[in-house]
Amino acid sequence: AIAMINVIVKGRTADAALMAAHELVKRTRHRHPHGQVVGPAPAALAKVRAGGHGFDIVVPSASFIPE
Repeated sequence: AIAMINVIVKGRTADAALMAAHELVKRTRHRHPHGQVVGPAPAALAKVRAGGHGFDIVVPSASFIPE
């Protein structure tokens, strides 16, 4: 079975959240070069409408677990 890890990066502004999300993806890819990382992608519209700024990053857990 494959599980997914969903990380939500939030910030006071959309630019701050996006910069933090890109940095997290960069560090994750550097530390786990054979793993798969999807994103960042804008968070769900409902979150943005609630006054937040966020980006989702998804990591299939099987990509980090040796078979």
